Amino acid sequence: GIGHVRSRTRALGASIERLMPTSSRLAHQRSLSAAFGVGELPGHIDGAHESLPPRYLLLYCVEDTQCRPTRLFHWNTIGAMLKLPQRLQREVFYFRSGRNSFADSISCASRTFVRFDPGCMVPGTSNARTLLSDIQESLACMEPLEFFWSPRRVLLIDNWRTLHGRGLAARAGERVILRASID
Repeated sequence: GIGHVRSRTRALGASIERLMPTSSRLAHQRSLSAAFGVGELPGHIDGAHESLPPRYLLLYCVEDTQCRPTRLFHWNTIGAMLKLPQRLQREVFYFRSGRNSFADSISCASRTFVRFDPGCMVPGTSNARTLLSDIQESLACMEPLEFFWSPRRVLLIDNWRTLHGRGLAARAGERVILRASID
């Protein structure tokens, strides 16, 4: 196998999460859905606020009548588009995680994953703020791989090297995706 399924909700012991576009008003306070509602979600890795993000994400479509794609951005392409990519290792961000918040860079020579989620990261300096802006501009210029869902379709994402986000819905309807995080 590729690893073991991580329990994401400690209180409930849940290993598989049900994901549905949620209004800002009903979303968890510090989530991307709280910031973006049912609209498009920016590229991010899951678990950027954790000491070790999950290695893979396994997604399974229960229902999607919205024709809403998952957008995929390979990190190496983003890093190559940046001027002075060494800033990824140098600039400091604060990753909000309640009492377990910490400071870190986006990448580091001593680890194999990137840490990027505009929903939980706060630039620590003006240079870090500029870097975040540069990354967001690079993402806006990229043509992502769009994965369109249909019932029973499965997607495995390398969460350490690929940013993923939610695209815009083509029409009203329901979308239900099951997610398992794998270490």
